[in-house]
Amino acid sequence: MIKRDDLKGLRLDKCSEDYSIRIPEVLKKHLDNLPAHSKASLKEELLLVMAKMVHENNFNPEMYLSTQD
Repeated sequence: MIKRDDLKGLRLDKCSEDYSIRIPEVLKKHLDNLPAHSKASLKEELLLVMAKMVHENNFNPEMYLSTQD
């Protein structure tokens, strides 16, 4: 589980790239009505989830279980 504090003190590169996903229209309407601080929290959570998925995809157990190259 990702914790909210995982971003505290973390230096992030400037977010300069776009990545889009399709969501239901009803969800989009609700997201559009979120207050600014909630939208910022959502962005942080999405960044953490995306980073975690990349990390897990690149996981190599041999790195921790074998000294052979």
